[in-house]
Amino acid sequence: MNWFTSDPHYYHKNVIAYCNRPFENLDEMHHMLITNWNMFVQNNDHVFVVGDFSFGNSQQTKEVLQQLHGRKVLIVGNHDKGHSKKWWVDAGFEEVVDEMRMKLGKFDVKLCHYPSGSPSSKTYGATYVQENNETLLCGHVHDRWIMKESIINVGVDVWNFMPVADFQITRILEGW
Repeated sequence: MNWFTSDPHYYHKNVIAYCNRPFENLDEMHHMLITNWNMFVQNNDHVFVVGDFSFGNSQQTKEVLQQLHGRKVLIVGNHDKGHSKKWWVDAGFEEVVDEMRMKLGKFDVKLCHYPSGSPSSKTYGATYVQENNETLLCGHVHDRWIMKESIINVGVDVWNFMPVADFQITRILEGW
């Protein structure tokens, strides 16, 4: 199974206040994020993290990744760019890319951290120009919206701090 998530912001204390997350501290937030992830994700599942994974150092980030089930792919977000792709692989991601495309059932999707669909356009308000009838799975906007035109926000802030399953995305695309 494939899972999608974005913007957990491990080791980013200020995200609790910025996004009005219901946690007293980082330990509480980390516990909830890890518990929710592992409640659903199995070891052979693929998890696509659509950016902004961790503000921690290499050891902290590695420790978090070791606790999380699944085979993890990072689509780089604005807060991930301070490290090389090798840094992220060494921490525990199997693959690190700027963006990617895939099929979910009969649907074409593009994964990019930014709602514009382009790593070169990092603004909240940029409009995604749909290509080839594909849907964009993004993060970056946190709790601003869950779906907008042909964009689905897979950020933890709008999915109750849980990853989103591929079948949930396809149900949305089928018009459920």
